[in-house]
Amino acid sequence: KKKFYSTVKTEKLEPWFVTGFSDAEGCFNIIVVRNKPSTLGWRVQARFVIELHIKEIALLTLIQSFFGGIGSITINPNRKVARFTVVNIQDISKIIVPHFEKFSLQSAKK
Repeated sequence: KKKFYSTVKTEKLEPWFVTGFSDAEGCFNIIVVRNKPSTLGWRVQARFVIELHIKEIALLTLIQSFFGGIGSITINPNRKVARFTVVNIQDISKIIVPHFEKFSLQSAKK
């Protein structure tokens, strides 16, 4: 088995670091997928996602902790990536968005 080691050397993240890192590595998106059981036949979901090489899973865990433990971290061993995803609309609107309102993104993602 191959082991992966994180390059993270801290236990607490600063707000501006999280913003800058998200500016570079994160994304906000909305997915629309066919969902026959739903009333309209479609499901719409807002998401905040950061995807990194699996060796950086410790950093994703710190980011998840920074945001109060919301969201989930999933691993795709075939692609060697780990993903932090927040899909709960309450978490996005009450935790993620207020963070970026206070510590604004600087790129076009703003």
